[in-house]
Formats: sequence, structure tokens, C-alpha cells
Amino acid sequence: MPAFAALPTSAAHNSAENVARHSLQFKRARWMALGLLGILALTVIFLSVLALGRLRGDVVAQPNPVPSFSLGIQTQTPTPTAEPPGSAVQVSPGQERFFSVGEDAWWRGTAGRCGVIEPLVERSVDGGQTWLDVTPRYLEIGELLSLNPFTPTEAEMVVRVGPGCELQALRTYTQGRFWESYPDVLANSRYIDSADSATVDLGANSIPAPCGSAFGLRSSGDLVALLCDGSPSVSNGDGWRGLAAQGAIAVAFDGRDLLVAHTSAACQGTTVSRFPAESPDAPVLVGCISTADPALPAALEITDGVPVLWSAEQILAPS
Repeated sequence: MPAFAALPTSAAHNSAENVARHSLQFKRARWMALGLLGILALTVIFLSVLALGRLRGDVVAQPNPVPSFSLGIQTQTPTPTAEPPGSAVQVSPGQERFFSVGEDAWWRGTAGRCGVIEPLVERSVDGGQTWLDVTPRYLEIGELLSLNPFTPTEAEMVVRVGPGCELQALRTYTQGRFWESYPDVLANSRYIDSADSATVDLGANSIPAPCGSAFGLRSSGDLVALLCDGSPSVSNGDGWRGLAAQGAIAVAFDGRDLLVAHTSAACQGTTVSRFPAESPDAPVLVGCISTADPALPAALEITDGVPVLWSAEQILAPS
């Protein structure tokens, strides 16, 4: 006898219909679930795209700073400034510049400040195209007060050296490789001591400066010139005479004529004017240096009759 009795035909038919019905319901439920999952996935994608778009919009509106890279010593290009005539220029302590041209070598330096800012002395034998550092650090130089050539290839300078910032005059006979102290040179040097910038030392004697913060001293024969509150003054030992150049940043002698780098309405950047010794009240425009920023420390010199200005890292001539 079979283990299981056979179902009636009608019961079997009903059972088949039930199975089919349940299978259809299961398929519908599965497709509905898949449809809901698809809609949910599309919603998530849409929201993600929308959020990404907003994020990109924020990045465009508020960019991050671009990193800057230094590739060693760079030549600085000054930006001309239209400084109004009459603006007083005052060099920060330690930033005063010295620039002297000898027959076979050029010399330049920055003052420095004892115990605060290291001075720098450089020498060029190719007309200022390249410079060699000749600062006598082995002498513990702390500050530079003057710098001048005394032979075609050699120079002398007044400095402060050592822990006590002792005042000395140094000379080199080895093109700047070695320097030695010469007391007799100090006794005949002209300079402004940063410890007393209201006094001008003229070797054998000293005279009061026309202001309490004089700088930029240059000399020629019995003449000396300097800057006070952006104005040049000149003296032959018998008082000071102010010259009509405002916003002055540097002076230099061409013989007995005084050249002044200053601001003026005539030039964008820096003006160079000549004040003839015989008629200092009638200055003559030499030219303009449009790329020399008058807000920067500078030094003026004459080479082959042409004034040149050391500003930023460039030696510039007026046009």
C-alpha cells in the first residue's frame, strides 16, 4: 500500500492555483522592493551630486592660498609708487645703505645694528653685475658707519666691532679678503655715529647735525651733505644750508655739485636732481628712475659721470 494516499483531482487543481497565486504575489513583492531600492538609490545619488556641486561652488568662491616657493636669491623688482612730494623718508635703524665706486672696484654695504642686525659689505669688479660678500665677520663687525675706496682696488670703512661695539676704522689691502684696524684713519674719517645721530664727526672735530636723526652722510673736499627728515642739507663747515628737494632718499657729490634722489611731481618713482655748487637754488632735473621705489632704503653714486642708484637689488640709472 502506498505510503501516501493520492489527492482528489479537484483538490490537486486548487493546490496548483494556490501555488501559482503565491508565486505571483512573491514576484510582485520582489519587484516592488527592487523598485523602492532603485528609487532610494537614485535619491541618494541625486543628493550626493547636489552636495558635491555646492561644495565645488564653495571652493571656487573661497580659494585656498597658493603656496609660494623660494628658489634662492631673487632679484627684486620694485613697484613704483606715486609718493607725494614732501613726504619725509626715514630709514629704519640698521637699513642705511652705503655705495662707493672706485676705479677698479665697486663697494656697497648695509649698516646693520650692533647685536641686532648683521651688517653686510660687498665688492664688485664687473660694474655691479655680481657681488662678493667681503664682510669681516672674523673681526666681529657689528655695524657699518661709512664705506669709501682709497685706491683703485681697495677700500676703508668706519665700523663698530666686538662685544662692546668698539669704534674702529678698517682698511683692506687684499680686495676685501682681510681687514685691519687703523687708528690714524679713524681720526680723519667723516661719519655719523648711530649712537648720536645729531652729531657729524669730521675727523679732527665734530659739528651738530641740522636734526636729531641725520643719516646718509657723503663728503667731497670741504663739503659734507646729509639727509634730515627727507630733506638734504650741505655744509662747508660754516653752518648748514637746506636744499629744495623733498622726500629725499640719497645724496652724492659729483665734484662740488650735489646730486639728490628724491620724490617729485615730475617723475613716477624716483627723481634725480643736480644742485650746482654755484647756484644751489636752481636745481636741474637729471632724470627719472621709474622702477626705484622711494619708500625703500637707497644709496646714490656717480660712475663715469652718470648717477646710479642702488635700490632693492638693482643698480639703476635715470632716463
